[in-house]
Order: sequence, then C-alpha cells, then structure tokens
Amino acid sequence: AVKKLIQLDPNNDFAKTSLGEIQAVQGNYADAMKTMDSVVEKDPGNLNALYGVLSVGDMQGDPDVGLKRIEDIAKANPNNGNAQLVYADILLAQGKSGREDVLQKAMIRDPSNPGPFRVAALDASRSGLHDKAIQLAEASLAKDNNPETMSMVLDVIYQESLAKKDFSKAEHALQRKKDINPKEQNLESQYEALSEARSQK
Repeated sequence: AVKKLIQLDPNNDFAKTSLGEIQAVQGNYADAMKTMDSVVEKDPGNLNALYGVLSVGDMQGDPDVGLKRIEDIAKANPNNGNAQLVYADILLAQGKSGREDVLQKAMIRDPSNPGPFRVAALDASRSGLHDKAIQLAEASLAKDNNPETMSMVLDVIYQESLAKKDFSKAEHALQRKKDINPKEQNLESQYEALSEARSQK
C-alpha cells in the first residue's frame, strides 16, 4: 500500500520514510537507508528521515552507521537547523562536547527555525539558567506555529518564571497555553502551583 502511494505521489516524503521504516523492520537495511537518504537528499531538514537514518542504524545492530550518516548530513548542510538539531542530539547521547556550539550556530544560520531555539531553551532550563531559558523559549515561540511545541515552550517560560518568582510572567505563559489549548490537562495543577507560590511571597 505504501509503495502504491509513492507511485501515485512520488513527492510524498512521509510515505517514503514509512517505506524506509517497513524495509528496516523486514531486515532490508540497505534499501531502508537508501530510501531515507532519498528523502534527506531532497530535504536535509526532514526530521522523520533524519531520525529514520538513526533508527535504521540501530535496527541493523550498528548504530555508528546512522550516527556517521547524520554527522555527514549536518556537515554538508550547516544552514539547516533540523539537521543540526539531530546532530546536537547525537552529541548529547554520546556524551560528547559541542552540543551548545552546534545549537548556537543553527540559531544563527537558520534563524526562522524554532527547533534549535526550543532545544537550547530546554538545555538552559536543565542547567538552571532561568533568564537564558526564557529568552530562548520566547525566541522559539515567535517562530513557531505548532500548538504542541508551543505548549512545551510555554511550560519552560512558566517554570523558569516561577523559579525567578516572576509570577505575572508565569501567569501570562499559562494564559497563552490556555489560549492554544483550553483543555490542556495540566493547566489546573499549574494554576494551583502558581497560586501556592504567590501565597508564600
């Protein structure tokens, strides 16, 4: 069915990455990598294909194959924020240095891509760099239109604002989350935590 879909629409990259995943599951690793590469060659920022390259390497029992391929793609496409983002994830997973530098360059070279800003904001948050995390999260929000990732970034702003005791900014982040998705599950508990924090001023 996937091959038929690709025949009908040869530009359907989602179908191609799905085919690559099926090929890998069937043990056809060379074909799977070739399929993923065909998508990456056309669109080096296709996250499904980039992570698919890593999956194919893992499934064939040689993760270094996928890691090396991603490193090559990132080096060949220094202005593509998504390629840099996946490469930064690899550096983190391998415990190698350079992740922050890769993300910084991605933000400069692909400034309209919210991904590197979002990941850098999460990294800053984990490092306890409240102001930096908020600044990067706000930069990510200005470029993003995906409700799911926007909500994630607003959580960073909320949490970091609470840590700084900037309750109005924390409340504003929650209001923006509510505007995006009024049925967000954790909003009620976040408002309660904010109320509790305010009462302990």
